[in-house]
Amino acid sequence: MLRRMLLTGLFLCAGIVPLSAQPPLAEKVPSEALFYAGWAGRSLAFDGSAMGQLIQEPGIQRIFNEITKHLPEGLSQEMRQHVWQLVSIAWQHPSAVALTDLPLCQGELQPTGLLIIQLGRDKDAFEQNLNALVPLLAGPEPPTEHTSGTVTYRQLQDLPNIGSVA
Repeated sequence: MLRRMLLTGLFLCAGIVPLSAQPPLAEKVPSEALFYAGWAGRSLAFDGSAMGQLIQEPGIQRIFNEITKHLPEGLSQEMRQHVWQLVSIAWQHPSAVALTDLPLCQGELQPTGLLIIQLGRDKDAFEQNLNALVPLLAGPEPPTEHTSGTVTYRQLQDLPNIGSVA
């Protein structure tokens, strides 16, 4: 039931974006990306739209609360709080997610991707939650730091502290 509601919401959101609009942050996504999806972020126009009005309803807030309960079971309460804070900040800003590689390793697909968010004045709050979450997620190997152009990022090799994601 929850999956059906989430899929319905995604399809509704996809229908709101005009076909003629350039995807948000397209210029920042690597040209070799296999797949890309962008979100323009929250705006006055969005808040005034039917979808914006809908998400302000109390029943929708209860649905969001249920979604947080269904984050991967291996996440501690502290991890869940940081993840929710990150999502709460990120959805309000222009963002993009891209699948950059999909190699087959030992018979399993190992997707590699990136997330780009134009945080503006919320950068410090986002960074504070991210910095608190990364050590909780990291396994025995610490994150490695990389630079691509003008962007520096950290990469986790695996996520042993999440548990199974079903």
